[in-house]
Parts: sequence; structure tokens; C-alpha cells
Amino acid sequence: MVKRFVVSFVALGALLGSMVGAQPVQAAGSVPVLIVGGLVEPQFFLNTLQSSLQSRGFTVFTMALPGALAGTQDIGVSAQAVAAEARQVLARTGSKQLDVVGHSEGGLALRFFIKNLGGAALVRRYVSLGTPQHGTQLANIIGAIPILGNLAGAICTACTEMAVGSTFLTTLNSPTDVPGAVSYTALGTTHDELVIPAPQASFLRNGGTSAAVQQFNPADATLHVGLLFDPTTAALTASALRGGPLSAS
Repeated sequence: MVKRFVVSFVALGALLGSMVGAQPVQAAGSVPVLIVGGLVEPQFFLNTLQSSLQSRGFTVFTMALPGALAGTQDIGVSAQAVAAEARQVLARTGSKQLDVVGHSEGGLALRFFIKNLGGAALVRRYVSLGTPQHGTQLANIIGAIPILGNLAGAICTACTEMAVGSTFLTTLNSPTDVPGAVSYTALGTTHDELVIPAPQASFLRNGGTSAAVQQFNPADATLHVGLLFDPTTAALTASALRGGPLSAS
């Protein structure tokens, strides 16, 4: 009786361990995908998009930006954690390159990694979702409000860096916002309430492909965070990662 209990307990532990600690297994010949979350977004926010891409055959890893409040520190510092995670993904999978998807600030951290931290040689395809590629006017509006602007800047360095015309973005986007031999796709939503003006603030200017989800699904009412949970956005992300023309089918 005791022996049977011990065997059952060990089997249960192994099952739970496999459920909790399981890592994505790379399909033969595939390139792994790393999804990076945005400002104050916990990692579980990325689960829906991860599952959607996995159901389409992709090998997908996810990470939240570092910090007690994710991504509030300097974006360049966050990008160092992104670079480290990207290299860990390559080490786990044995792949020489990876594809990356960034939501909101995550897309900026990924571009910093590509431009400044060796990512240009490691990243094959880049997809951003609602990323303020050249800033969001909302950050400028908040920054101009007495007391509130100073408080926001003290708590969130990245918020100041995401303002239109910030030193960080001017440097990141010079001489181009699409550095290296990387395939770039920038997706946005016309209903974005945080990255404004929408959807233009989510678009790249110097190359790559930029599009709003409403070009493919006019009835889509997705807001900023909703891009992570939206089926049309997931389909467009998958098509971008495959390297063909954007498609929501």
C-alpha cells in the first residue's frame, strides 16, 4: 500500500513538473520566436498570442520586460535583458537566428537590441504591435502637466523616453528606424488609445511594412493592449513571421 502510494506520488510529481517547467520544443528546421511584452505588462499577458502562434506551428518563447513594474526603467537597460533572453533562446534551440515580436515598449527594446547589442546578426524577422516607433503624443501631454509630469518621469524613465522628440528615440531612429538586414513589420490599430496618433504612431518610417489591423478587418475594435489577444492581429503576426504578404486568413 505504501509502495503504491509512493509510486503514485512520484508519478504525479513528474506530471506536475512537466506541466510547470516545460519549455517549447523546436520543430525541425524552424526558427524560434521570442515575444517581448510592454510597459507594466506581466508575462501571462503574452499567453494568448503565444498559443495562437504555437497552434500555427511556431516555436514560441515569451518574456516580460525587467523590473518590479515591467519596463519602467531606461529602455536601453531593459534591452540588455532582452538581448540576454534572445541568446538563451538560441542556446536552448540550437538555432543561429530567431524571430522577435514586441508589444508596445517591447518593440523599442527589441530595436535597441538589434541596433546596439548585436541583434542585427541574430534577428531574422521583427514584428511590432502598437509600438510607439517615433513616440506617442500621450507621453508629451502627460509630461507637460505640472507635478504629474515630474512624478511620471521620476517613476517611469521609459515613459519620458517614449515621448515624441525624446533624445532616446531621436538616437534610436538615426540614421534609420530599420537597421540591419532584418525584415521589419509594424502593426497598429486605429483604436489605439495610448500610442497616438493612431495608427500612424505605431508605424516605421524608413522601410519595412507598416499596417493597421483594420486594413484587413475593418470591424476590428481592438485597443492597445487588446492587440495581444486579437485573432486578426495574431493572424497578421503569423503571416509576417512566415515572410509572405500580410494576410489575416
